[in-house]
Amino acid sequence: TVVRANGNDVLVTDGPYVEGKEHIGGFIIIKAPDLDAALEWARKAGIKNWGYFIIGLPGETAETIRETIDMSKVLPLELAVFHVAAPYPGTPFFFEVVQNGWFREGTQWEQVDMDKETVLQYDNLSAEDLVYWQRRAFREWAFRPGPVVTYIKMLCSDLKTFKRAVRVGVEHLGWALAPARRKAGAESSL
Repeated sequence: TVVRANGNDVLVTDGPYVEGKEHIGGFIIIKAPDLDAALEWARKAGIKNWGYFIIGLPGETAETIRETIDMSKVLPLELAVFHVAAPYPGTPFFFEVVQNGWFREGTQWEQVDMDKETVLQYDNLSAEDLVYWQRRAFREWAFRPGPVVTYIKMLCSDLKTFKRAVRVGVEHLGWALAPARRKAGAESSL
């Protein structure tokens, strides 16, 4: 599929193309002046805008996490997912974590999974702090009128989607509302 700007419209076409340079690994490359324009362009093309945010990369602070959350709330997203960075074995990030001693004490490499509790432990952000901020980011993004309305519309689209969305929604709600342990003073400057 090729997606192109055509004035104020977006042209989407399928077929074999001479312009293979526009396709890299199944991704569509577009040129846009900024993120807002790119997201608006994608929306017009019928592409759902999902945001994947990673919390806890080296150098992260409570302030930069706050900035990430605030940015997620102003972007026109249908879905936002927040993960704590995961240093998968063999990656440069893994070796950086090992070199700097950022693994939680007692961590085994099999525990590295961005969909579970974090294995990271920084001097300025504990593992508990990172999970606290991950849950807080999700709650702040999801529990607003726009995302709630989008979720309800998705629920009403068909029965199969409804059943799956209810199951996933209940799981996420339980996770998001679970008390997150954090170090005292993790948010003292905010």
